[in-house]
Amino acid sequence: GTKKHKIESVDAANLNINWKSLCWQMRRVLKLNCHLYMFTSEVLLFRLYPIMKDMGFKLNQILIWSKNRPTFDMTYGLKYKYKHELIAFYTIGHKKLIKRPNQYTVFNHAIMGEQQYYIHPTQKPINVIRELILNSSKEKDIVLDCFAGSGTTAVACKELGRDFIGFEISDEYYRKINERLQQSNLIENNWF
Repeated sequence: GTKKHKIESVDAANLNINWKSLCWQMRRVLKLNCHLYMFTSEVLLFRLYPIMKDMGFKLNQILIWSKNRPTFDMTYGLKYKYKHELIAFYTIGHKKLIKRPNQYTVFNHAIMGEQQYYIHPTQKPINVIRELILNSSKEKDIVLDCFAGSGTTAVACKELGRDFIGFEISDEYYRKINERLQQSNLIENNWF
């Protein structure tokens, strides 16, 4: 973590989450013929793959968000520093991508300034989220974000004419998400 963001572990594979239950709940609420994107580490990807497969998710590809610099060092000097994030691209059923130009496996987007200005320690750039939403949904579709964090998905959905459902366990981030949406003049009430 950082001075601003204190978290026990930045490695989601070690967080106290019942991944099987979470994956089952995602599978339960997602429609047939939909896409699921999961920002992940290779450790978590390998841990979740058999669970996701058993529940009917098909791993289509591993996408890469290529950053201009590392956001924080999760290696503690034991490995190379990460200058990218993996995005596991799953489908339920046989949904195709919405045809758009430049749909590549690598997303080259710089991280957003210094981490001290982030709302959330794992905040994603809105441009990456916009691309994923545009590639997988149409206006008025509902987008689910199980880990809403800073609300980037919510902001992108409202900008692009999608509805969204977001979950955030932290009261602090819940408030910050709603403040962010209010400042963007995108909503008149709470969406979380």
